[in-house]
Amino acid sequence: AKTLKDPLAALSGTINAEMKQVSGLYQQTAFSQISLLADVNLSNKQLKVTLPTLNITQINHGLFAGPIQMAAQYQGTITTPFKGILKIESLQSGLFNGQAWLEPQTIDLSKVFNIQLHLKDVEIEELLKQHPTSDLTGKGLVDGTLPIEVDLNSEPPSFLIQQGQISSQPSGGLLKYQPATKSGIGKSNQSM
Repeated sequence: AKTLKDPLAALSGTINAEMKQVSGLYQQTAFSQISLLADVNLSNKQLKVTLPTLNITQINHGLFAGPIQMAAQYQGTITTPFKGILKIESLQSGLFNGQAWLEPQTIDLSKVFNIQLHLKDVEIEELLKQHPTSDLTGKGLVDGTLPIEVDLNSEPPSFLIQQGQISSQPSGGLLKYQPATKSGIGKSNQSM
């Protein structure tokens, strides 16, 4: 029997896939109604994925996002499949009854990278429902941009937001902070 020196180099093929309304759980994230079209090509350890359509009704990872629509391409190797080049053609999602999106861009996932998350019509009240605190209430709509530094190679992966800008829409809004009990500086300073 003859053995191959590098069996992965011998793998070659193309898969055209279609998935419709599949729901499930991956680690601590729930996905509802994933639908996609994808072409996967493998040749000489090179992996290429074309994703003309990805739709997810909702993702829940401690907060809810959706519906999500994405079109992208990915190139990498079979030996390090998650450290390749991701070309985002479009990516948008519903978020806190508003919208979030990324501009088209190319990202090298093997390195620390930066993205700009754009926000429009995000409801403060919905954000506080999904991330509740007894000390803070609010209402109104905000727009903004959040620059996010992403490191997928750290364990766990890290996401750092610096110099983000969020502003209320011209109609205004209200944030009200009222601690359940005065503590710390509030006890000693009545104006707090």
